[in-house]
Amino acid sequence: MAITINGSGTISGISSGGINDDVVDAGTIAANSRMVLEQFYSPCDGSVIALEDGNHTLSGPSANYAVTNTFTDIAGSSFTYTPPTGTTQVIYDFMFAERNDGGSGPIISYKLLLDSDEVTKGRTVSRESSSYEGKVQIKWGFNIGGTADTTVGRVASWTSDKTIKIQCARYSSTFPALLHETSHWGAGGSDDSFVLPTLGITAIG
Repeated sequence: MAITINGSGTISGISSGGINDDVVDAGTIAANSRMVLEQFYSPCDGSVIALEDGNHTLSGPSANYAVTNTFTDIAGSSFTYTPPTGTTQVIYDFMFAERNDGGSGPIISYKLLLDSDEVTKGRTVSRESSSYEGKVQIKWGFNIGGTADTTVGRVASWTSDKTIKIQCARYSSTFPALLHETSHWGAGGSDDSFVLPTLGITAIG
């Protein structure tokens, strides 16, 4: 069936879940759907991502580094952003490599922040064995509208730049970890390989 739009804005010839016939208007579609307004996912390799609020350079680490006892920013995790008008949710997605650094096995705490406010109900702890190596993914939806609640990252409005980032710290020197590196590459291998993190943003409205 052909899809047609007449002068009054009525669309015919399509079906829409929850609507009983095959004629809907634009207002009905808008009221019954959420749309991706903009989206990207990329390695943090210096790529420049063009979004509605301007160009963003995805800077990342140039080598692995050890996690310390003090919460510090994870290289590549910081993203400063103003979502498009009409956005009701910003989804942040950051993935990176983590491995044991010669201790009993890593115990690493990960802290998600929106500007200076920690999303305390989004805390993550990675606890693994002495042979551990793998990837950690931190993904969170920041909802926009209603009463602000820093513990879950909800904001009443988001009309200017806000910075999302992740910080990490180890439990103690007995439980160390390296970030952005994997080991034992290939069959019987022992090579250490530097691995770039990846970052994605989705604005939904």
